[in-house]
Amino acid sequence: MDARTQTILQDLVRKEGRSLLQYVGESFPWTTAKNHDALPVLFQMVKEEQDGAAAIVRLLMKRKVRPPYLGAYPMSYTTINYISLDHLLPYLVDFEKRRIAELERELPLLDDVEARATVLSLLDTKRRHLQNLSEIQARG
Repeated sequence: MDARTQTILQDLVRKEGRSLLQYVGESFPWTTAKNHDALPVLFQMVKEEQDGAAAIVRLLMKRKVRPPYLGAYPMSYTTINYISLDHLLPYLVDFEKRRIAELERELPLLDDVEARATVLSLLDTKRRHLQNLSEIQARG
């Protein structure tokens, strides 16, 4: 694994470990009876993206590369505490779109076949989650 691939993977773990979706998973958004059934779906997405980041950490460790320190969530996320899921959905959709675009740009830069496959799996998960979030938003 070359230094560029290592840096990309470590950065990816940091970003996914402190993503908006992960923050929302820990902040328990307010829901109504109308959209309460979306919470288990949202929490499943949180877990799946955690699993994707964990797969990258395992790959780094397998290659004897130290996983990165995640640090704190961005301060800008604190403005979304205690708001409704309906209000959060546009932010989550936009965030997933931006992360997907970023992953698509980084994927060709990975020189390691296993790293590329692992990131591609996460990218597929995020694409599916974007579709799910868009559907939840459309049901409004």
